[in-house]
Order: sequence, then C-alpha cells, then structure tokens
Amino acid sequence: MSKRPYRHVAASMGVSLLALALTGCSSGGDPESVCTDAIAEHLGEVFTDVQITESIETPVAVDVRGTYAGGGGFACGLSLHPVTLEQALVFPFDGPMITVEP
Repeated sequence: MSKRPYRHVAASMGVSLLALALTGCSSGGDPESVCTDAIAEHLGEVFTDVQITESIETPVAVDVRGTYAGGGGFACGLSLHPVTLEQALVFPFDGPMITVEP
C-alpha cells in the first residue's frame, strides 16, 4: 500500500485551512476602527487625538481601550466573525459616562 494518497489529502487540507484562516481574518473590518468610528460618529469633533492603549482578542471577542483629547477615555466590546460592536463606553474628562450602542 502506498501512503502517497494521504499526503495529497493532508496537503489539500492544509491549503484549505490556510484559505479559511485568511478569509476569516479579513472579514468584518478592523476591531479598533469599528470601535473608534462608532464613537466618532456619536461624539463628533470632540473625539480627536485617539490613541489605542489596549486591544485584547479572544477567539470570539475583542476588547479595545484608549484615550482621546482632553483626558477622556473609552472602551469597546466587540464580537468577532464578523466584527460587530456590542457596546462602547466613553469616559469624558469633565462629564458623565456615555454609552454608545450599535
């Protein structure tokens, strides 16, 4: 018996998994951009000089945190596959917390 057919199957599976992984990574957008775009749409011109300070990704979700001009902060919870904003919290330097819903 030849083991050669199994090599072709393994190679085909490897190529298929690589294609699936590349497709999964590119769908839905960048979590950091999805987060900051939603907040910018809600806050307008106040949301400037944005800096991402933390981005934690798990197999099913991403948490993004950062700061913006004037000492304000923000945090977003996003689901993956596709990237979807679940909730964003904005902590202005001089006011109450703001919730941004999708």
